[in-house]
Amino acid sequence: MADITVGCVKIVLEGKRKTYQGKYRDKFNNRKKKSLNTTNLKQAKINAGILSNDVISGKMDELNKVLKNTDITVAETIERYFEDEQSLETCLKTKLKSDNTLKAEKKYATQINAILGDKPISQIDTETLIDFFKKYKAKKLKGKQVGAATLNRYKSFFSNIFNYAIKNNFILKRDNPVNGLDHLKESPNIPNPPSQEEFDMFIEYLPVHVRIIICLLRYTGFRQSELHSLVWRNINWRENVIEIEAVNAKSGESRFMPMSKYVRDTLQSLRSGSAWTRTGDNKLTIFWPSDEDPESLIIPHMDIRKSINRAIAQITADTKDSKQGRWRITRITKHMMRHMWATDLGLRGAEDSDLMDMGGWKSMQMLKRYRKGSTEKHQKTIALLDDISNDATFKAKVVKR
Repeated sequence: MADITVGCVKIVLEGKRKTYQGKYRDKFNNRKKKSLNTTNLKQAKINAGILSNDVISGKMDELNKVLKNTDITVAETIERYFEDEQSLETCLKTKLKSDNTLKAEKKYATQINAILGDKPISQIDTETLIDFFKKYKAKKLKGKQVGAATLNRYKSFFSNIFNYAIKNNFILKRDNPVNGLDHLKESPNIPNPPSQEEFDMFIEYLPVHVRIIICLLRYTGFRQSELHSLVWRNINWRENVIEIEAVNAKSGESRFMPMSKYVRDTLQSLRSGSAWTRTGDNKLTIFWPSDEDPESLIIPHMDIRKSINRAIAQITADTKDSKQGRWRITRITKHMMRHMWATDLGLRGAEDSDLMDMGGWKSMQMLKRYRKGSTEKHQKTIALLDDISNDATFKAKVVKR
C-alpha cells in the first residue's frame, strides 16, 4: 500500500499488523507513532485527520501528559484536591471556602471513596457516575430517601474534582464525565414557618441561651453558620451594623446587616460575658465570652436540636386538651427562622433588592423560596385598579339578524 498522508499524519500498515498506524512528529520534531484503532482504510483516514488536528493544536502533548497519570485513583485525586484547597498559594490566589463548605465536601468525599476510591480517575466515565448515584440513592439518610438537592451537591463536588483533574493533566478536558450528567430539579419542599403567635409561645418553652440563639436568628435572618462565626469585632456599634465576613458567608461575599432594637439590646447584654447551667443529668455550665477580646466568638456553635424537640413535645402535651386549639407543629429548625425573617419583612413592604442584599441571596428565585407570599397583600395590590373609573355596569345590545 502506498503511504497516505492526512494533515501531518502518515497512515501506514506495517508488517503483519492489520491495524493502521499513524506516524507524525511532535513539537520537538521527535518521531511518534499511534494506533488509529481500525483495520478499515476509510476509517483510518478519518482517525488520522482527528489525530492530525490534535497534534497541530497541541492536544497530543496534553494526551501524553495524561498518559503518564493513568494510575492516579479517584481517592488520590480527592486527597490532592483538599491539600491544594488548603495550601497557602490557593488561599492567596482564590476566594477561601468556609469551614462548613470544606466539612460538607469531606463528607461527600468519604461516600465517593467508598464506592469509586480505588478506580483510576482516567477510567471514570458518565455511566460510572450514573451508577454511583444509583447506588447512593438506594441508601437512606436518617430514614429518608436521598433527595435531588443532595444529589446536586454531589454533582457539584464531582465537578470540582474533575476540573482539578483536568488542570493537573489526570484526564483530558473533553473526557470530563460530569458534562454528561443532568442537573436534577429540586422540589421547594420548605415547611411553613410558625406564625408570630406560635413563635412567641414556642420560645417560652426554651432555655434562656437557646431562646437567645433562636431570636437572634429570627430577627437577623442569619444562617446558623453565620451567627456562630461572629466575633465581637464584627459588631460596629457606631454604624449599628453587623458584618458577615466573606469567609463565613455562603455566597463568599461579605455583607452588612443593620441591627434592630431587639438585636442591638440583646448583643449589648452579652458584652460582659454570659454563663448558663444546663438542666438534666449532666449539669454543664455554658460560657459565652465577653467582648474583652475582639476575636472571641460571640455565641460559640452548639447543638440545640434536643432543646427544640423537648419544647415542641412539652407544648404538644400542654395543649392536648386546650380549648384554644392543639399545637400542631411537629418540627422547628434554626434555618426556619430565616424564612420568618424574609417573609415578615416582605409583608411589611421591604424591597426584594434590599432583602437580597441583607440576606445574602444571589437570585430572585432563591429569595422567593424563603419569602412567602400573602393573599392579603396581593388583594391590596390588585385593589389599586379600583381607582380606574370604568363603568362596571352595562347593558348588552341585542343585534337583530
